[in-house]
Amino acid sequence: MASERILFVDDDPVSRRAFARAMRQSGFIVDLAKDGDEAWELATHFPYAVIATDLRMPGMDGMMLIDQLRELQPDPVCLLVTGVKQLEWYKESNDSGVGVIQKPWNGDQLAGALRQALKEYRSRVNHTAASERPDEEGGRELLVIGLNQDEREGVEGVLEGAYKVTCIERADQAQPILESCRTLCCCMLREGPNNGAEIRLLQRASARVPCIVLGNDEPERASIEALRKGAQDWLSLDGLSPADLPRIIALATERTRAPAGPVCTELSNPSLLFDRLRQATSRARRFSHQAAVLLVDVDRFGDINSSLGQDAGDELLNMVSDRLRSAVRESDAVFRLRHDEFALVLEDLGKGDTIDIPAQRVLNSFATPFHFGGNEIVLTASIGGAVFPTHGQNAQELMRRGESALEQAKREGRNRYCTHSKTSSVIGPQDGGVTPLN
Repeated sequence: MASERILFVDDDPVSRRAFARAMRQSGFIVDLAKDGDEAWELATHFPYAVIATDLRMPGMDGMMLIDQLRELQPDPVCLLVTGVKQLEWYKESNDSGVGVIQKPWNGDQLAGALRQALKEYRSRVNHTAASERPDEEGGRELLVIGLNQDEREGVEGVLEGAYKVTCIERADQAQPILESCRTLCCCMLREGPNNGAEIRLLQRASARVPCIVLGNDEPERASIEALRKGAQDWLSLDGLSPADLPRIIALATERTRAPAGPVCTELSNPSLLFDRLRQATSRARRFSHQAAVLLVDVDRFGDINSSLGQDAGDELLNMVSDRLRSAVRESDAVFRLRHDEFALVLEDLGKGDTIDIPAQRVLNSFATPFHFGGNEIVLTASIGGAVFPTHGQNAQELMRRGESALEQAKREGRNRYCTHSKTSSVIGPQDGGVTPLN
C-alpha cells in the first residue's frame, strides 16, 4: 500500500501549525518536522507521498534537505514552500523536479497543489510497480520446494501444463532462482517444523513472490499456523485444482503487496496478536533491539455508535484501521482487539529508538477529520505503550503495562499517549504534532 502522507518541514512553529490545520481540514494526513534532523528521522522510518519544506532554515536549507531525502525515498514529490520572492532564477533554471509554493499561501491554492502532487506521486508509483511486475505471458512459473516424487507428480498433474514448475529439495537452494527469475509468480513449499525459517529465507530473497504452504493437515489449524509463520496461504495437497489455483495465487500476490501483518477483527483468532508480539520480542532479544506494543482506543466511540448506528460505526472503524495501517511501517502489524480498541506491534526498533514517533503519527492520523456518509467526523484517540525489554520481558507483561498506560492516558484527558513507567508519566501531543481537538 503506497503512502499518501505529507511531510511538512519548517522551523517556524506558527507556520507548521497553520499548514497542518489547513491541510488536515482539506483531508490530508500531515506529519510535521521543525528541521532537517527531524525530517530525516521520520523519512528513515516511514514513506511519504509529498515532502514540502521551507527554503531557508537553520543548519540545512530546503534544497539540501530534499537532496538528502531523495537518497532515502526517490518517489515522493518535493515542494518548496517559501516566502523568498526572488525565485525567478530558480524557476527558469530548475531541472530538479521541485515545485515552488509562495508564502503567504492561500489554503485552496495550497490544497490544489498538494492534490496535483499526490496525483503525480500515484503515477510514479504505478509506473514503478508496472515495470517490476512480471509480464502476463511470462509470469506463469512456480517454484515447488520439499515435495517427494509422488507429491510433485500430483501437483504437476493438476496444473496440466498451465504453469512451468521448477522443483527443488530445500529452501536454501531457492535464492538464486528468486533473484534471477522475474517471471516467478509463487513459491509452494511442503509444511514442516522448519517452515518459519524457510519462509523468512524466501522472503528475504524476494519479497514480491508469495509463499503458499502445501500439506495434508487439518485445514483450519494448518492455515493459522502457516499465516503465523509468514506465509500468504495454505493449501491441502488433496484439494488442488486447475480452476482454483490461479485465483489462489492472485490472492496470495495481493497479500504480499499489503503492509505486513494482519488486521485482527472480532472473527479472527485473538492468539495471533500474542504470537506476533512473541515473535517481535524474540527477534528483539536475539539482535539486541527493542520491540513495542501500542494500544489505541478511539475516544468516546460509544457516542458515535449511538448517533450513527452500529453498522455505520463498524464502517467508520474500518476507516480507522486503514489510517492506523498507514501510520506504521510495513514490518509492523495492526490488530483490532475489541470494538473500538486496536493494538499495534512495532518490530525491530533500534537501541536508541522510542515509540514517540509512531505514537505521534497515530495522533496525526486522527487529526485529519474522517469523511463518512456526507458528514465530517472528528475522532481522537488515547494511546498506551510499552517497550521490550524496558517495560516487560514477555508478551503478557507488555500487554498489561500497555493497558495500564492506556488507562493513564484516558485519565489525563485523552487525545494523547502515555508510556508505561513506575510513575506512569504522560507524554502529550508535541510541537509539530497534533493540537488537542477536544
